[in-house]
Parts: sequence; C-alpha cells; structure tokens
Amino acid sequence: MWIFSFIPDAFLYYAIFGVIALGVVLYIIGTFTSLIPTIKPYADVIKSIAVITVIAGFYFLGGYGTELEWRNRVEDMQAKVAKAEEQSKKANTKLDGKAQEKIKVIREKGLVVKQYIDREVTKYDNQCVIPKEFVKAHNDSAEKTK
Repeated sequence: MWIFSFIPDAFLYYAIFGVIALGVVLYIIGTFTSLIPTIKPYADVIKSIAVITVIAGFYFLGGYGTELEWRNRVEDMQAKVAKAEEQSKKANTKLDGKAQEKIKVIREKGLVVKQYIDREVTKYDNQCVIPKEFVKAHNDSAEKTK
C-alpha cells in the first residue's frame, strides 16, 4: 500500500476501477465461453481469474481510501503543529523578556552591593580587621536572588 504515495491520485483511482471493470468483463466472457463447446474447459479458469481480479480491485480501492484518510490526518496534524510552533514562538518571546528583566535586576543588585563594599572597605583600609559590614555585604552578595 505504500506504493500508493508514489502513484498520481487520478491515475490510481481510474486504474483501480479499470481493474474492477476488467474483472466484471472477464466474468461475463467466462459465462459466455461456457456456451462454446471448444473452449468450455477454460470457462471456470476465466471466471476464477475474474473473481480474483474483482476482489483485488476492491481490496486496493479500500487501501486507497485508507491512504487518503491518513493523508488527511497528516495534513490536520501538520496544521496543528504549525499552530503550536507559532504559539511556542510567542511564548518564548514573552519568556525572553521576563528573563532579560530578571538579569537586569540581578546586575543592578550586584552593582549596588559592589558600590557598598567599595564604600565600606575604604573606611577600614588602614586596619587589618575585617569589619562586620564587609562580612554582611559579602554574605548579601552571595545570597541567591528571588
């Protein structure tokens, strides 16, 4: 049945109905050959081939219908995927904006802490004691931002 995807639809449709029509015509020929005594032994063979041809034609007609149904489902799913991709792009732009805002806040907070450290360290630069303000500022800079 996978070969249906390579054959043009219009040709395949007419070919299947041609096979069914051929089977019907063969059956009629087989019926009339049973009336002619010289080829009467071949009548059953011709009828058998006709029945097999008609059955095969209807089998392929059903397979073709299934193939068309699957093609429609694939097209529907591709449309849904395209819509989901578009929504995903919109959501990603919103998330990127929020992430940039958070990065900006973190950088500003780090800059404030850095300025505070520079301001407080200069007060105690001559001494070798680590002031509580410096330890507090260091701990604040290491704290996770929420």
